[in-house]
Amino acid sequence: MTIKRIIQWLLLTLGLFLTFFGLLTFIFVFLGLYQFELFDFRLSSGVRVISELSISGCLLLAMSFGIDDYFNESTT
Repeated sequence: MTIKRIIQWLLLTLGLFLTFFGLLTFIFVFLGLYQFELFDFRLSSGVRVISELSISGCLLLAMSFGIDDYFNESTT
């Protein structure tokens, strides 16, 4: 397994985890199992913190798919 595949797998796994964790948290909040105030952090509201998790996961997923394109273009 090359270093490229290890980095790609790590980014993919972490991105999927963060995206699904944010989605599940939103579902739990809308079902009333959690309150948004639980996720308040300084000046950021709970909605912002939860959405930042999902957005970070999406960015990591995009990076994991972009690594393959980057290495394929640089070798040709």
